[in-house]
Amino acid sequence: GVGIVRMNDDAYLIAGDQMRIGSAIDSTGTLYMNDPNTVLETVNSEDLKVGQWGSGTLVTYGTIIVDDDLYVGNGDGGTGLITMSDPNAVLDVDDDMVIGGDGYGKLEMTGGSVTVGNNFYVAKDDSGDGDVIMNGGTIYIDGSMEFAGHSDISGSDPVANLTMRNGAQFITQDNDFNFAKKGSGELRMMSGAILDSGAGSKHNDIIIGENSGSYAYVEIDDGSTLMDCRDLELGRDGGSVDFDIERARIEISDDFLVADDITDDEGTPGIVDVVIDK
Repeated sequence: GVGIVRMNDDAYLIAGDQMRIGSAIDSTGTLYMNDPNTVLETVNSEDLKVGQWGSGTLVTYGTIIVDDDLYVGNGDGGTGLITMSDPNAVLDVDDDMVIGGDGYGKLEMTGGSVTVGNNFYVAKDDSGDGDVIMNGGTIYIDGSMEFAGHSDISGSDPVANLTMRNGAQFITQDNDFNFAKKGSGELRMMSGAILDSGAGSKHNDIIIGENSGSYAYVEIDDGSTLMDCRDLELGRDGGSVDFDIERARIEISDDFLVADDITDDEGTPGIVDVVIDK
């Protein structure tokens, strides 16, 4: 089926049980929050799923509050999209946020803020694909960050991309930032973007291309900054990375490790190219 919901003029929608947009196979669901004062909320430890096995779209100018987990493109064949279209839009997730579980998920921000109380996954499972596009705004994570593959999967198929521009900020609290953990992806920072991996009580590691078969392309340009990083690890345990930095800044308080092998396993070594210009 096809369903469309439009929230206007201070509308408030609260769900004490399931909230699903595009839940069933071959279904299409769209929800528009057309006013900055609109509020969408789940309570009683309920999840919000956008594109579970169907196609789900959520466009918001207002505030979204999720009392448990948020899934965007979660099931196999599911497609989910969240667009934050106002500089004051708010997305507050109490537990985990998954963008592309076994499906395809996308978060696109023109501004606003995203706060996640626990873990943040993009392309979490073997067949997952996920995109995060930040044209401004802030993402603040209190738990783990894993792009392209969760620790428990065995394959190397997930694809995750992160694009940051126009002063966008990605901030971690007390956990490492892990990109292209078991799959592949592109990390692009430009126009004064900031990735802060040490906003909590300690500086944290940035690990890019962690496992054999993983690959990441990284471009940091145009006044962007990797800051408060303890170790910067490129190509750990057989991962491969192309890392380009130009007119940008990286702050490392401890080790800069390139093509490091912490497991001492006899595997295929990764290939890491680092290009630093200006």
